[in-house]
Amino acid sequence: MNVQDDSKVIAEGIRSMRVFLGALLVGVLLFLAIAVVVKWDHQPREGEDNTVVMGVFLGQAVLAALVGLLLPGQLLNRQRKELAQSLADSPRAENIPVEKLMNMLRGISIFRLALLEAASFGLLIALVVTGEYWLLAVVAVLIALMLREWPTVAGVTGWIAEQSDRIRQDF
Repeated sequence: MNVQDDSKVIAEGIRSMRVFLGALLVGVLLFLAIAVVVKWDHQPREGEDNTVVMGVFLGQAVLAALVGLLLPGQLLNRQRKELAQSLADSPRAENIPVEKLMNMLRGISIFRLALLEAASFGLLIALVVTGEYWLLAVVAVLIALMLREWPTVAGVTGWIAEQSDRIRQDF
């Protein structure tokens, strides 16, 4: 590929990643609005114990967030090694296809974002059930983590360069 083709692949990848992230954020924000409106006038009954419900949803949220933050790195290492092995037979292995790297980035990003979204939804369900508004702060943190994934040209090209260097080191 050449620089123009690589730029086109990167631009298309960034666009698709932004659309996906935007859709997930809209879903979380809409559910957030619904949860707040539903709970605005409907507080839990006095003496109602929601400890189990809270524990289940908090546990699910923590697990999903941790898996979403930790597991993608391991998956990326495996994908990078597989790509390096597939290029080892190539006479010009230093020419790592940008579209393959973009696909790796998209896959890792989708995985991470979907788990952060799941954690957000779980906490919002806990809000609806328990009426504990402090959960909104945790949801805000998860939304911030999702926003941190917003792809930029500099970020994506830097990520591609870093992965290319790591793959070259595997040869």
